[in-house]
Amino acid sequence: IYPAGSFSLTTWIKDEGGSTMITQPWSFASGFQVTISGDFRFWTLYDTNQYDYARSLVSPTVNSWQHIAMTYDVTNAPDASGTYTGTIKAYINGLLVATLEDAQYDSQTFADLAIGRRSSAVFKGLIDEFAVWPVVLTQQQINGLVAKEYTPLNLPVLSDVKADINQDGIVN
Repeated sequence: IYPAGSFSLTTWIKDEGGSTMITQPWSFASGFQVTISGDFRFWTLYDTNQYDYARSLVSPTVNSWQHIAMTYDVTNAPDASGTYTGTIKAYINGLLVATLEDAQYDSQTFADLAIGRRSSAVFKGLIDEFAVWPVVLTQQQINGLVAKEYTPLNLPVLSDVKADINQDGIVN
């Protein structure tokens, strides 16, 4: 589920207040995560306990559906350890709210992706239409998801992008 190179993450959330975790790998060696700590933070992980994050100044709106998206656009090929360098962009309801250049990301992980929790850090609320794309979505595509012109099943992206085609909860 951790794409090699560039990727995007999109989801709808309804935070009931007091949430800290939207998604996170089960280890801190590599991968990506989205957290709430008074504001939204969009993280890329590499090496062990090394990370970069784009921090939005937008706080979650409690008890209201919000669309969040994160893109990671590779600017340099992976180094000898497999770590990429790229740009994180974060969107709330289709608006660009944070950018971080020169962020490092390592996709080489066997860690499970926890959605809504990790250990004692939990998301209190609802998460819907969670999707990870092995491409950088454009702002127009993200806005199409926000406007509900598209869903993760019919968003026009590369033809080889896999999604939960049969709606059984498994990306296939």
